[in-house]
Amino acid sequence: MPARRKSHRREASSDIEDGQSSQVVARDDVDEDGEDQLQPPTRTVASSKKGRGRAAAEEEAPAPNENINVERIDVTNFQDQPLRKEDVLKISGLARDWQLVADTISKAGPVFGSVGVSLADASNDETTKKSLISLENLLKGFIDTQAEMRLHAEVLEDIGQEVAQSTQIDNAIERYENGVSEKKEGYSKKTSRQKYAKDETYKSFKADLYEVDHPGAAMPPVTDFIPQEAGDDSDDDDDLEIGGITQDYKCPLTLMPLKNPVTSEICGHSFSHDAIKEMFRNSRGAKKCPAAGCNKAFNITNCKPNPALEKKIKLYERRQKRKEEAQDAEEVVE
Repeated sequence: MPARRKSHRREASSDIEDGQSSQVVARDDVDEDGEDQLQPPTRTVASSKKGRGRAAAEEEAPAPNENINVERIDVTNFQDQPLRKEDVLKISGLARDWQLVADTISKAGPVFGSVGVSLADASNDETTKKSLISLENLLKGFIDTQAEMRLHAEVLEDIGQEVAQSTQIDNAIERYENGVSEKKEGYSKKTSRQKYAKDETYKSFKADLYEVDHPGAAMPPVTDFIPQEAGDDSDDDDDLEIGGITQDYKCPLTLMPLKNPVTSEICGHSFSHDAIKEMFRNSRGAKKCPAAGCNKAFNITNCKPNPALEKKIKLYERRQKRKEEAQDAEEVVE
């Protein structure tokens, strides 16, 4: 009995060793013949997907020298789109820009008067007269430039109003350019009186020059200095100028020559700085203008320094001094 049991155990152990040996052989066979089959399935699938993606990208990517057939926009036959109501604000902004530029350069207008007065006060020979004529022509060109800028603003405002009223405008550039051309042509047909007689800068320029030769005297209407042309024979009241301009360098408060003059933005009257400041010393509200015949009211903050007027006053005082010296010399000679 014991011998049989021992023999049985040996056979079982042998069988196990044979099984293990066969398994090792099987694995070795797999390693030698089918190594790729033991790779994880997921990795094989991912690699397959990446391979397909690269292949598709390579198929879609054009060759370096291959012609790409892209449908292009036919610019020559592309129609302008109509303006929308949403564009009205943009158009109004452009109009304001033109107006702002015109207003900005207009602030340089008083320079012409200052230069003219300096020339006229220095000499009265032929060279000076020619220089004054050239200066006046420059001023006219300066006014023409401002007028042209305002024409651009007017055309844009007209277009904006039409769009706001639902008028279809699909040729905006053409409308704008034609509108500006028409207005410029209309302006060019105006006479010199129609262009400059009512311009404040031009009127001030002529008044300054007149003051040099006629101190204290009232200047005739500006139209008297501009030759009449065809088209100036209108009898409309708007085209007529009556009366003259008198330059007064006395302060309405002190009745003395202006010192450190300030000018009211409300009515245009000028005062000595200390005098008008004293007038508002105990008051913060608006007060009636102290100039005779003026019914407008203003605050002290409405009074701004006027260096151009101060320069005129100095030139006026210089001329008055020379005039007195000349009179004294004549009396001595007599």
